[in-house]
Amino acid sequence: MNRIILLLFVAVVSVHLGCAFQCLVCTKGDESCDNVKKEHLQECTSVKGKIKSCIKVTVQGQTIRTCGVPDVNVDQCVSEGGVTACMCNKEFCNSALKGPNHFSGIVVVTTALGLWLL
Repeated sequence: MNRIILLLFVAVVSVHLGCAFQCLVCTKGDESCDNVKKEHLQECTSVKGKIKSCIKVTVQGQTIRTCGVPDVNVDQCVSEGGVTACMCNKEFCNSALKGPNHFSGIVVVTTALGLWLL
């Protein structure tokens, strides 16, 4: 679960305006993030690389949506310890995502994050 939270933290810190790739961004974690609105649309960029993915995380019924991690192009969901994290690679794809696939997604996401942090 700590890995998923770390991934989310890195993704949120990496978000800046000015790139063509767009995601829904709502990091309040309250009811306003459950209902997608026009003000949630945001262009994603990072000084660490190109962002070509979006993230949606649900923890105990609360949803957070944000831009993905630079240079990571994953399209799957993982679930562990009451947390479901989905990363997708199409614009605005974090509005509604499919359920978790399998545990191996955690390995893919954390490996990519580890390589990015090096």
